[in-house]
Amino acid sequence: MLYNTSEALFLQKYAKNLLYNGIHDLPIYNWFRITEDKDYTYLCKYITFSEPYLRLHFEKVYAQYIDFVGISAEYKSYLNKVIELELLEIDYALTNDRYYLTFIKLKQNELDALKKEDEKPQFSMVNAYVSKFMGFSIDQKKVTVKEYFEFVKLMKEQNGK
Repeated sequence: MLYNTSEALFLQKYAKNLLYNGIHDLPIYNWFRITEDKDYTYLCKYITFSEPYLRLHFEKVYAQYIDFVGISAEYKSYLNKVIELELLEIDYALTNDRYYLTFIKLKQNELDALKKEDEKPQFSMVNAYVSKFMGFSIDQKKVTVKEYFEFVKLMKEQNGK
């Protein structure tokens, strides 16, 4: 969706005050609503913006999250398998050799198995573990994403995981 000039100027000037701008100010409650429900309106403080703009804004926030938390070895393995699948599909498209279809199906089965293993725990359960570890109930609407994942890092370090 393209914005007209006045919309673009408005967004450029005021969006930083009307949206959460990163993991340092986005409440963890909003983070989980965005990541679990794909409801990008939780990026908004006062008024809502168009979905394409919010998705683009979330990509910036998510990049901050990745920079702070990092990518797990399991996720790297998953991404490598996705790349391998894409390369096999490209080879098939270029050569039209049915030989590749067998390997494509095998790679898809591997990815499906990984997806089943990687069932994400519910936010309420994760929050219960973190609250128990910290010894106090976490106010999900006040604790930021950065603070929350600092608690999680501390918890992992203390438990040796």
